[in-house]
Amino acid sequence: MTDTRPLRPIRIALALALAAGTGAAAAQTAPTAPPPGASAAPADREVSRGDRRFLEEASAGGMAEVALGSMARERGGSAPVRQFGERMVADHGRANEELTRLATARGVGTPTDSDRRHRRTMERLGTLQGAEFDRGFAEAMVDDHERTVKLFEAQSRRGEDAEIKAFATRTLPTLREHLQGARALRDSVQAAR
Repeated sequence: MTDTRPLRPIRIALALALAAGTGAAAAQTAPTAPPPGASAAPADREVSRGDRRFLEEASAGGMAEVALGSMARERGGSAPVRQFGERMVADHGRANEELTRLATARGVGTPTDSDRRHRRTMERLGTLQGAEFDRGFAEAMVDDHERTVKLFEAQSRRGEDAEIKAFATRTLPTLREHLQGARALRDSVQAAR
């Protein structure tokens, strides 16, 4: 007969570890409360195709603006370009947080990466430095903000979800300021040639 007493503490520890693991697994699958400030609306709430498209496109564009703004802070050859980049990071970062909250409350997934058009722009700008970067960045900001203003104007007019529509309407003045600033930046970096 073999003595199993020396194994007894190991068996007890193993049983406790298994029990703890089961509790942790149960805790991971338990539903979580919505983040602070998020609507408690059910995630399966019907979202129109147009509202869903707006949330997805605005999120992808906003992420790209933050990434491009970060590039401008690091690669910009002039103080105005670096300052404009800083503003893009701050303003679009805040807007992205609200977009994510709106999308999450409606069960709409937001992109985790920029769209193809923005990735190409970032790749191209990633090869530039100084004044060349400044010109490319300013052109990209004008192009992006012209598109973004149109997207938000359409949502402001035709959006079906009142909260998403209000977000678009509330954000438009800032986007128009960005567009005006981007045009002025483009003119100044082109004049500096």
